[in-house]
Amino acid sequence: GGAAQCQDKPLSANFIADAAEVALPAVVNITAGVVSHRGFIPQQGLSAGSGFLIRSDGLVVTNAHVVQGAVNGQITCTLNDGRTFEGALHSLDRGSDIALVKIKDAEGLPVAKIGSSAAMRVGEWVVALGSPLTLQNSCTAGIVSAVARHGSEIGMSNGRTDFIQTDAAINVGNSGGPLVNLEGEVVGISTLKAQGAPQMKQKLCRKPER
Repeated sequence: GGAAQCQDKPLSANFIADAAEVALPAVVNITAGVVSHRGFIPQQGLSAGSGFLIRSDGLVVTNAHVVQGAVNGQITCTLNDGRTFEGALHSLDRGSDIALVKIKDAEGLPVAKIGSSAAMRVGEWVVALGSPLTLQNSCTAGIVSAVARHGSEIGMSNGRTDFIQTDAAINVGNSGGPLVNLEGEVVGISTLKAQGAPQMKQKLCRKPER
């Protein structure tokens, strides 16, 4: 896998930038018009997150919680190169917190390379890409802190999958964005930030289903 290949060659001074350069073209900033309710009064707003392209005709993976409240399917997808497209909710699974968004009338779009989360080891470098705090095309890096953190360990009684734990900075807006290895291959999906003491800066990334 990509992780094993990376261990066979020395790291360059720009190893984080090299990984980001491979993956960034397929990263998508997602905004969705949502309605929340304060008492009996509906409030219109925006939900913002990230995603990544898995098909050149515009199929995007993201977190379900980013797009599940989209009003009339109002979803806007902005690519790393600045192009903006209208998107529509393709499918959604709240249990795994995964959704697919289909960009309309798209072809020839860049596609993310998918790596193996099973090959990840504690201590390996990873890079988180996305749009934290609505700041598009952001990149942070850290190491894998744990490779199989079960949902039950973080209070998710109905959790069906394991998580990769990392100390890479992940904030609101990163949700749905890719966690990549040093080959630029997606090995996880940024999902949530562990709650706890301020000094516990640990984040959890869902393993992509293979």
